[in-house]
Amino acid sequence: MSLAFADKRPGYFSNTKPAERVEDLLKFYGLAKWGFIVYRCTYGGDARWARFMTRLNTRKDHLLREVYHKPKLEDLSLDGATRDGIRRRFREWENFKAEIPNGLDEFKEQFLMRENPRYNSCIHVDSDAMESVTPRFRRTGRTNDRLHNYDESEPEVEGSRLYDVGWMMVDATSLVPAAYSTFIKSSSWDRLYCRPPKILER
Repeated sequence: MSLAFADKRPGYFSNTKPAERVEDLLKFYGLAKWGFIVYRCTYGGDARWARFMTRLNTRKDHLLREVYHKPKLEDLSLDGATRDGIRRRFREWENFKAEIPNGLDEFKEQFLMRENPRYNSCIHVDSDAMESVTPRFRRTGRTNDRLHNYDESEPEVEGSRLYDVGWMMVDATSLVPAAYSTFIKSSSWDRLYCRPPKILER
């Protein structure tokens, strides 16, 4: 169970809406913003990009609209950037510490960095993702360290035969607030992971 929801009633996750869970996360940690960081890694089609962003934002809840903040990193140097390259860049994102509320105690700060999806996952948008409106969802925390016997028999995905390749494809309309609220729980990745080319829909 998440620290932010430790005092909630049994069945909290199954009996609340995604927007409620995000709102409770914000209140518990005193956060002023929520939303994934979006990396645009393909250029030359601004109309497609606008259409993609519209689809991405389709389901954001009106209760959270005022604090919804999704930095769009648009830079021609990102054109063609790989998923691993974006992972490294995201880890260096300079706003991590700047967004931590003043006065937050050290115990909560440690949990915040693990529980807030904003600090653990980002959206990688390449040409294929823009065409299909299915962004690549990067997990930027630790990679799956578990060794499974069946890993070696998995079809190769970008040179990896591991079951968990560290990213997955998510339908754009499923990202906010549904996937965002779900990934507050660190165990959710293992439970919901869809190995490419399968697509997660929430």
